[in-house]
Amino acid sequence: MIKEEDFIAFLKSKGKSENVIDLMLSGVASFERFLLDSNEKSIEEAEKEDIEGFAKSNYNDKARLKQQLRSIAQYFCFLSEPSLAKYASELREKEIAAKRKGMRLDRFSGYDRTIVEKLAKEGIFYTYQMIAAARSPELRESLAARTGIEMERILEYL
Repeated sequence: MIKEEDFIAFLKSKGKSENVIDLMLSGVASFERFLLDSNEKSIEEAEKEDIEGFAKSNYNDKARLKQQLRSIAQYFCFLSEPSLAKYASELREKEIAAKRKGMRLDRFSGYDRTIVEKLAKEGIFYTYQMIAAARSPELRESLAARTGIEMERILEYL
């Protein structure tokens, strides 16, 4: 059973607005109904497979699904279940990434063809791919080592 009052307090402590809190409560309630109807489980007994099953059952309404997965991730953060929170967030990100359209790196004014070709060999063609591949100092260092691109150039393209 959703620990509604405690979850609301948790969301308020994170600076969430009343409207966002209402949406998140609704999303978690939908997941809880799914668990009860399909598996006769409580939300505290949920596993990754349950989150995946919920996502598949709501696949036709992708906008709503993304909101619900965000709600589920927040609820599992609240329950101190980081692996389930991370999994719900990953499913949400996959839905977002599927529709994301970034700009091709070779469309930037003054791009360096050699750098773009080296990045392409790593499967990096678009801005969102560059952001994902170089989002942390460790990933940037790894990308520089694999491609031979200087760090300042990686930062420039990032």
